[in-house]
Amino acid sequence: MVEGDRDNLARIARSFEARLQLNPEIKKNAYWYLPVLDDGHGEFVQAGRGNVASDFCARPKCHRTCHEKEYHNGVVVNGRDFTGQVAVLLQHYWCHRFLCPKCFIRGAAVRGARNAAARLAVAVERGFGEVEHVVFSPPRALWDLPLSALYKTVKDVATDRSVIGGCFMFHGRRIDRKRRVLFWSPHMHCLGMVAGGFDVCRECVHTREDCRSCSHFKGREMRGYEKDGWLVKVEPKRKTVIGTIWYILTHISVKVGLRRSHSVHWFGCCGNRKFKGRKPEAVVKCPVCKASGHDSEMSLEAYWGHEHRERKIGDADYRSLFAVSEFESDGSPNFPSSIDEGGGSGG
Repeated sequence: MVEGDRDNLARIARSFEARLQLNPEIKKNAYWYLPVLDDGHGEFVQAGRGNVASDFCARPKCHRTCHEKEYHNGVVVNGRDFTGQVAVLLQHYWCHRFLCPKCFIRGAAVRGARNAAARLAVAVERGFGEVEHVVFSPPRALWDLPLSALYKTVKDVATDRSVIGGCFMFHGRRIDRKRRVLFWSPHMHCLGMVAGGFDVCRECVHTREDCRSCSHFKGREMRGYEKDGWLVKVEPKRKTVIGTIWYILTHISVKVGLRRSHSVHWFGCCGNRKFKGRKPEAVVKCPVCKASGHDSEMSLEAYWGHEHRERKIGDADYRSLFAVSEFESDGSPNFPSSIDEGGGSGG
């Protein structure tokens, strides 16, 4: 190993340790911690690999509570039994910048997923079809194409394959599982609508030659690949649209140096000139009640307890959702409503 390689490995190790101290959650996904090959595309930075945007990033902001304790009986979340306990959700300040190592997972990706899912829901209501997860991979000859030109080309490919509208999210790299690195391999993830739906192809029993003359998506995809070399694949159905978008946004590639970089690009029947969708709901549902089959809204409330107030994302025992009783062991109230209602539940 030459001296330059040793220096590069040492630099990558120091960068990883620094990001790990800021946000231990990066250990959960290989896209968040694997080193990036020097591929000549340094202007594209992986999400979460920039600088912390503000001193306020990931600081605790407020608490949301749910006192519906009858719905919490027998429910265990994150290894904690909520029987007879109040559910308390600790919320934080997020900068909503994809390069911020503290905020990209719970801040930028969450907000982007909520906005995109709300807009796609309107498209479904308008009868454009069911939302599918489609991956567009260009031929190697187009890997060095400027991003603006790549977006224009992929929209033409989507039209050719009869993907009538949706949103694109750019990924510049994939995982090399043998070398354990990220290498340059640009592709686009799309959440959009396929003309005629994809269930016909998903449930079809056929041979590959049958697809060649078929008028549905797999036939269009096969004939299109022979023409332009783009590989277009519809992924299996996911549990939720918002969860799929969130996962995609957590490892997008961001082009630095731009005055404004868009993480989601809309096209077709969902384009900006067609409609803007609606704002996502601002209410926060109780995850404990949801686990028991109930729908309860959490409310903003002061929390006077001391056990969890100072916990931050960097703490080893950090939890955003925790269970507490109405009163501390010394009899002091954890919530002001316990005093206002004479020691009641404060619900």
